[in-house]
Amino acid sequence: MKTEVNGERMTDVRIGEYLVSDIMTCVGKKSAVYLRKFERVHEKGCSFNWCAALFTALWFAYRKMWKAAAAIMGFNVIYTMVLSVLENTMLTADNALVFMSAAAGLFVLSMIVFGLLGDWLYSRHINAILDE
Repeated sequence: MKTEVNGERMTDVRIGEYLVSDIMTCVGKKSAVYLRKFERVHEKGCSFNWCAALFTALWFAYRKMWKAAAAIMGFNVIYTMVLSVLENTMLTADNALVFMSAAAGLFVLSMIVFGLLGDWLYSRHINAILDE
């Protein structure tokens, strides 16, 4: 494991108020990647995470953000049930394209939102662990 980051000892380097060495210990695998992402989140307020966008609930579960993963899975179940009911009751040949376009649009929008929020939420999760 590296003892220096950009020429500074890790015991002295911080992202916000948290030591880089502590963040690396909490993150585990891919800690170097997430250090860059957390630094970007701290400086600019946002970062895009492709894994969070493409594998939303699975990514949250993998990163041990259980409440978020459960909430996303619950929302997906409810969303699918509502779409199924609407499809069975309201879908006709005339509005099928509009209905499917709206459903696909909402799905893509949710992917973009979770891709943008993923690193920020993970940074907050790690910070909460370090605060304990």
